[in-house]
Amino acid sequence: MAEEGTKLSYKRERISDMRKKRLYVIIGFLLVVTIIGVGGKMYMDKQNRNDINIDKKVEQKIAKEFATNYIAPNDKEISEIAFYKEPVDQKDFSGNRNYFFYFNGNKQWTVGVSVEKETGEIWAFGSDVIQLSHKEKPKEVKNLTIKHWRDNSDN
Repeated sequence: MAEEGTKLSYKRERISDMRKKRLYVIIGFLLVVTIIGVGGKMYMDKQNRNDINIDKKVEQKIAKEFATNYIAPNDKEISEIAFYKEPVDQKDFSGNRNYFFYFNGNKQWTVGVSVEKETGEIWAFGSDVIQLSHKEKPKEVKNLTIKHWRDNSDN
């Protein structure tokens, strides 16, 4: 009888040890998944901030080049450029990214621009709404206001 009690107690201990091991494995797995998830989120947030800064620099370059080389349809200087939506990557494997803006506060004067994503080289300005007119002599605009699409509350 005492031998049966010892066997029973041994089985209980073994079952208890197996449950503990299983619990440790589950807790370890959950910890690993949590750490990977938090690390991945931090990495993605950093990438997103980096992409925003790159887009803002490209938007600055676009605005300065457009204001320097083009004139508004009413023959006035371009004094304000507002990017009104998020840039879009082209789906044709050209490596280009399209930016969209209007200028001088007139939301009807919309312009799109194609930029080579890797180099930041501006390829072309275009509009389906207005005729884009080049200045006779390119002239840098001194007081140019630039509204980035993320900061633009008028969207």
